Amino acid sequence: MELYTGKVLEPRKEFYGKNVDTMPELLAAGYLPGTVANIMDDRQHPDDKVRGNFRNNYFDTGDMVFRKPDGETKLWRMPEDPIAALRVLKLINPKTPRSNGAILLTEQNAELYDALTGPDTKTFTPSEATEYFGKSLTEEQARTHPAWQFLARTQERLDAYVPGVFKEGKDRFQYDTMMGAYLAGPDANVVNGRAWLVDPINYWSDLSGDSDLGLNFGRLVGVAPEAQSRAKNEGLDRNIQLALADRTAFGYNGTLYVPVGSENVQLRE
Repeated sequence: MELYTGKVLEPRKEFYGKNVDTMPELLAAGYLPGTVANIMDDRQHPDDKVRGNFRNNYFDTGDMVFRKPDGETKLWRMPEDPIAALRVLKLINPKTPRSNGAILLTEQNAELYDALTGPDTKTFTPSEATEYFGKSLTEEQARTHPAWQFLARTQERLDAYVPGVFKEGKDRFQYDTMMGAYLAGPDANVVNGRAWLVDPINYWSDLSGDSDLGLNFGRLVGVAPEAQSRAKNEGLDRNIQLALADRTAFGYNGTLYVPVGSENVQLRE
């Protein structure tokens, strides 16, 4: 599918197929996956064809949701720092254990859940998850829903997005409620994680946190953001970024760089 027509400032590329296969491909190609906020912006694009493409199709995103066995739920939105983003996104690959379509944070990655802190995470208690997820919303509820507010990144973006979605939903499908946020059940034993999916307008433009990362018809949008361009200009190509995210050795200009975890190592300021 051609997502954009004509010259645009921020290029997009579709990666269609199993997310566990296409996410590594997308990252290796130098892209980062589009976020919920990116999709919201594209659904308000001034070009009719672009706007229609994004409103009438579903899109997996680089934002994720993690659930503990007790039902505690942590939303993670992809940070602007590509190194920080890659530490999480690299887990979406064919080798990470999965169950019922979600990646599992087994012993090797068990510490990740607690390590996800700061402004790009939002945690819901089990009772809060029950209260806020699993129901379709009115227009006013959509404007103030904590998951939408968090993933939209700004209230201004959410306020600009909601009216157009509800108007089109009402005009085309007679919908009175839309934009629900939905979760899959937690795993019984370990933390599981999924990518947020934004549904098309005929599916109420919902936030789906229950998508299967191994389904054949996943759809990610690769975005080449300004931060990524700056990193490349500074010599940090994607292979080096991945090595930094993994804390593994890498070669650059004929020199081997090896991570050292020692308090005796003096770092240059």
